[in-house]
Parts: sequence; C-alpha cells; structure tokens
Amino acid sequence: MHDEADALHVDVMDAHFVPNLTIGPPVVAWIRKHTDLYLDCHLMMDNPGAYLEAFKEAGADGCSVHVEVGRTGELLEHMRSLGLGAGLVLNPATPFEAAEPWLAQLDLLLVMTVNPGFGGQRFMREVLPKVELARRAIDERGLDVELEVDGGVSAATAPACVQAGARLLVAGSAVFGAQDRLAAARRIKAAGESVLVGAASQGRATASQGGATGSQGPADRQWANRQQAGGERADRQQPGGEEAGGREGGASIGRPGGGAQ
Repeated sequence: MHDEADALHVDVMDAHFVPNLTIGPPVVAWIRKHTDLYLDCHLMMDNPGAYLEAFKEAGADGCSVHVEVGRTGELLEHMRSLGLGAGLVLNPATPFEAAEPWLAQLDLLLVMTVNPGFGGQRFMREVLPKVELARRAIDERGLDVELEVDGGVSAATAPACVQAGARLLVAGSAVFGAQDRLAAARRIKAAGESVLVGAASQGRATASQGGATGSQGPADRQWANRQQAGGERADRQQPGGEEAGGREGGASIGRPGGGAQ
C-alpha cells in the first residue's frame, strides 16, 4: 500500500459533529512512526481548534476542518501559525459558496461525496456539480489548492470525480474492504488517471491544430513536500497520468479523496 498511496487520510471523529468516535493524536503519532507519507487529518469535530497543536505535535502534515463548525478564518490562521497545511471541508448539503471566500487561504478543499461519519456509504453523484464549481474557481484564480473528494470512491466512481475536477481521491472501503488491497488501489488510480490521459491526448491534438491546451493541475505546495499517510489512502491525479505524493480514513489515490473506512 505504501508504494501506491500518495497520502494517508486520517479520519478523526468526536461523536458530536458526527455520530461516530474514532482516533486522536496518539494514533496519529503511532502512524507517523511507521510512514513518511503525508498525513492528511480530517477533523470531524465541533471544536477542532482545541486539538490542532496536538495533531501537529503528533506528526500531522495538514489538517482539514469543516466550514459548518464556523470560526473558519480563525481556524485557518491557527493552522498556518502551526505550520500545518490548511484544509477546508464541505458536507454534501453545504454549497460551494460557503468555502469560496476562503479559497485563497487554503492548501486543500475537500468536498464530501457522502455524509461524514461512517464508511461504506453510497457515492453521492449529485455532489459532482459542486466539485466542478470548485475546480473552475480554483483554475480561474490561478490558486494552488488541491481539490479532494471523499466518500464512496471506487474504480467505478473515480473517473467521474476526476472528470469533475478532483485531483485527490480518498478511498477507504473500496481499498481496505478488498481481498487484494494493493490491486484495488491500483484499479482506482488507473481509473482516475485514464480520464487525465485522455484529456491530455485531446489537448495535444487541439494544440497541433493551433488551439490552446488544457490547464495544468494545481501546483505542488506543502501538501506534496512529503509523501502522504494514514488509514485511508489518497492518490493524486495529474494531467498525463503523473503521480505525486500520498495519506486514517483512507488511502488517497491521485493528487492530495470519507477516511480510511
């Protein structure tokens, strides 16, 4: 798994913001001892600000907080002051407009494609237009923001996620529930990359006719300074099928997509 994951997405749940209860900083510290992948901690918590320093000390590379808990500017500033990658999360029912004012301050925007709290849920395809809005806004402003999706990601749903503009896919149940986890991760990554390879080929053909090629993926920032880690796996998708970095909630496949489930 280590060779296939670009990051480890660590799902942290407090039994208040979401009904489930999972791991905290001690487990993140244990994970850090066993990997140099990027640790992407998704804080499904009512009061994430009280724990940011503990997660930083445990070895987290970045933390993502939900826009729904409020105090967004204060939380992003706190993460920056600690040297953490700053991520913001949108639940399925939350519109993109709730995150838009903060885009320039982010390293990562995570769009949930299930309601957070439990693994193994159905992929919510109706969320993809929000991913498209986010991709358009990021590209139009020339921002170095990773666009991530989390929830129901599999080899069947990865192409639609990448087509909508996601470049970091978090896969939990589809990887950790498979008999051959490595093969499952490879299938998801290949499915996502096939969209980018096709787009790159089309772009080259258009360029040869005098047209403009498609835009590059988000530039690497702190997210990719260290390869990524956790319980879910995160894979980074780049145009032309290139890979970068990797991330408990799930493994991330493609560029820095709920957690290792």
